[in-house]
Amino acid sequence: MYTVNDGLPQSTVESIAQDRDGFMWFGTEDGLSRYDGFSFKTYRRNAKDPHSIIGDKSIRLHLDKLKQFWVITYNGLSLYHPETDNFISLIKIEPHNVITAENNFLGEDDSFIYAGICEYGVVKINKRDHRVSKLNISQLNHIDEPHSWYSGFVAANKLWIATNTHFVIYDMASAQTRELDIRVNSLVNINTRQALGVTSKGVVIIDKTTLDIRNVNLTNNGVEPNLACSLRLSDSVALLGSLRKGVYYFNINTGRVIQYIGDTGNERQHELSAWCFYIDRSGNTWIGTNSNGTVMMVYPYKKLRVYRSGALTNNINCVYADSDKVYAGNSGVGLNVFDKKTGLAQNINVHDQLPSVINAVGAIYPIDKNRLLMLSGSSRSNGHVQPYLFDKTTRRFKLLDEAVQQVYADNFGKGNFRYLIFRDAQGKLMTNVGGSLIELKEESSNFTARLNHRFEGESMSSWFNDNEGNLWIGTYKGVYRRVGDVWNKVNLPRKTEVKTITQDNSGNMWLGTNFGIYVMDRKQQVLSYYTEQNGLRNEHLYGMLKDNDGNIWFSHNKGISRYDHQKKLFRHLNVSDGLQSDEFNAGAYFKAPDGELLFGGVNGISAFYPRQVLNNPHNPQPNITRVLLFDKPYQTDTASPYIRKLTLPYTANSLSFEFSLPEYTDPQRNQYAYIMENMDRAWIYSGNNRFTRYAGLQPGHYYFKVKAANNDGVWGAPAVLDITIIPPVWRRGWFVLLEALAGVSLIALAASLIQRNTYRKKLRAYELQQKIQLERERISRDLHDNIGTQLSLINKSIREITQARAPITDEEKNRKLDYVHQGSKEVIDVLRETIWALNKHEVTLEEFADNLKMFIQKKLKYFPGMDMEFTEKEDNAQVQLSSTGALNLFRICQEAVTNSIKYAQASLIKINVTGNDDKYQISISDDGIGFDPAQIDADQHYGLQNMEHRASEIGCSLEMSSVPGKGTMIIITKK
Repeated sequence: MYTVNDGLPQSTVESIAQDRDGFMWFGTEDGLSRYDGFSFKTYRRNAKDPHSIIGDKSIRLHLDKLKQFWVITYNGLSLYHPETDNFISLIKIEPHNVITAENNFLGEDDSFIYAGICEYGVVKINKRDHRVSKLNISQLNHIDEPHSWYSGFVAANKLWIATNTHFVIYDMASAQTRELDIRVNSLVNINTRQALGVTSKGVVIIDKTTLDIRNVNLTNNGVEPNLACSLRLSDSVALLGSLRKGVYYFNINTGRVIQYIGDTGNERQHELSAWCFYIDRSGNTWIGTNSNGTVMMVYPYKKLRVYRSGALTNNINCVYADSDKVYAGNSGVGLNVFDKKTGLAQNINVHDQLPSVINAVGAIYPIDKNRLLMLSGSSRSNGHVQPYLFDKTTRRFKLLDEAVQQVYADNFGKGNFRYLIFRDAQGKLMTNVGGSLIELKEESSNFTARLNHRFEGESMSSWFNDNEGNLWIGTYKGVYRRVGDVWNKVNLPRKTEVKTITQDNSGNMWLGTNFGIYVMDRKQQVLSYYTEQNGLRNEHLYGMLKDNDGNIWFSHNKGISRYDHQKKLFRHLNVSDGLQSDEFNAGAYFKAPDGELLFGGVNGISAFYPRQVLNNPHNPQPNITRVLLFDKPYQTDTASPYIRKLTLPYTANSLSFEFSLPEYTDPQRNQYAYIMENMDRAWIYSGNNRFTRYAGLQPGHYYFKVKAANNDGVWGAPAVLDITIIPPVWRRGWFVLLEALAGVSLIALAASLIQRNTYRKKLRAYELQQKIQLERERISRDLHDNIGTQLSLINKSIREITQARAPITDEEKNRKLDYVHQGSKEVIDVLRETIWALNKHEVTLEEFADNLKMFIQKKLKYFPGMDMEFTEKEDNAQVQLSSTGALNLFRICQEAVTNSIKYAQASLIKINVTGNDDKYQISISDDGIGFDPAQIDADQHYGLQNMEHRASEIGCSLEMSSVPGKGTMIIITKK
């Protein structure tokens, strides 16, 4: 049932049709609506849009033999263009007198469609060039009463037309008319001989040859049915719709109603008020109602019958059927007896006839043609299981003899939870009580009872005779098998209740439990274990029956399932297929002699002949209902369902798709699968999900395919969308060719460059080796100059003390030791200075200045009459020196400072360190005695040359200026 809450624009549905692509269309009094199985799209008149529908109300629909979709409204005639999702208007009218104009299609032949339009007349539309011309039918040229309508059909080159004022037969060959004195609300062609019209009172059957008229009055108790619509179902049956009393199935030959449906029959149940009918391609019947939207009646591919009484409860404990009756034990209601032909039930209260028995039958089994043996619990607080007989003719119950009752009392134990009655392979009649099997025997209409076998600590649940004559008993803890007179417990993988047992055509035993199905071979080895993980819809089994074709049917908490022994596949049915409910009951299952299977549940009995439970064969191609680019609708002149090819630039590569299957039997059970060929490796099965997204598609050629299965799992052909993502210019063929040619040239050039580069690398490696060697020599020289000399002097002083040729005084010894001590400290300082510089890859000018300041401060400790003035810039931290450069620069400054301290007799030494970017300048000056640079001695000259050499190695210039009596200045500048 679909209403405005589901998306319909308005609740009165006056016409229904299915278009060529399977979409369902509904004409309402507030627009036309299209349904794809999940959502509605509504079309309304828009005066500013010439391609909108011609009108919003009194809509009638027609799909012609060329699959063109036509729409008539209060305001005229339109043709729908599915590829562009809009309309072309062929007739436009604005009625003056008609308030409600039910303009309508009258039918078609090979060339034309015929329609009646109030205040306009009868027209014919050429199906190929869409030209419209009027037929000159004088009686119908101007139908203009406030409430006017057309109805009719085309047959044998004649137009049969019924309106609110006339009934006309128009011969299109001769252009002659004949009028009948009848008025009908709806007119349909039934067969070659008869037509059918409906009125407020009933049915009018017209002989098309003789024009004889037969009226069938369906007024009931003075209440007229007010019939408004009709639909041909076969040559003898029509569907009639009442605005007041629901839907009638009417047999034309007998003139009788064969079935009546009065309400919508679902959780939103309403009284049916039928305005129109339509049968879709799956055979489902859609009913447009006067105020409750549209209702769909599913085509009965599965001929499932439900037996249900009018009692407060229909919770079935057990079931048995003979040729014409079904007997059901009902919890708290007693025994229900159903007539197979009418389905009507008679309820018989057991407790009223047998006060010692509760009013709930637990088991039923036939003793002979006229008697049934039954088991129930006792109504007494300390009572036991009660066996009794039921006479099918008299409908009376009778308890078995007291001696039998005593046997049941003696063996009752902890009582029964399940009730069993059966005959074993030897024909012995058995029942259960407590943990005991009781054997019943009838002689001269008297029953005797004896203990046959006791299952200690057990309670029985099920029984089965296998094809070798062995008896199987299922219990709450497992299963037992009797071979001859010997009982053995069958080992199962787990302790569980075995509620139902059967045997397949291969002789394997099927054991239904609370945790699935065990299949065991003749050696009692488990061959298969079926659960929800490998085929079952539900693991809580209740009853299993093998049909005449060898397939096994079983009930559970989610419906009924079938195992196809040839295909090795499971098939599932649920309440939407027509079952009594999804939940069934243990012990309530029976196979009738004619092959009918019956399963009882919490809301009645489901009965069927397995060969009549067919799959829905209708499996159309799905529609791609929406294409989205970056999650927004793809903009194109073609409607999404009709896009067959997409060509997009590489920047438009995030696509999404919505799709639906135009199969409406049970849309929630439709299944989908899709694949993007050249991207996905296999089909992706998405269940009922109808959406997918592909983000970041790489340039290339793809095929997006989507297929769907209907409610019975029947898969159809896929819909295909051809997709091309155009690569950028640099990935196109011609560009790649140019790249290849350029690449060859580049390779040749690269080979030359590589050869040249190899030579340069070798040259650089040689130069680097030379630099490393020079660095080693420089460090060696530095260590030799600064440390070697000191160590030599220290060694000489120590030797003079330890190997003196003549005695030396303590004063002399202490002086020499003090020199050794002082010299050792200087050696350590020099090593630290060298390690400080070489331990880092780079040294900032600021770090250099700090180390130089520390060196000078240490020196000045021994010259208290001399001061230092040290200045530097804040930007020095940004200037980087290499470790080698820092060491050489430090040695230059060290030499200059040492000379000033030792020889200049100065009172002040000034140092200024400045840097900017990669440049720097260091000046060292004193206020000492100075000297004449032209007259320096050899030692001074060698020291100056050493400083200049170091400066040159680190890319610096060294300037020295000195004037006798005015001090000395040295400036080191980074070039």
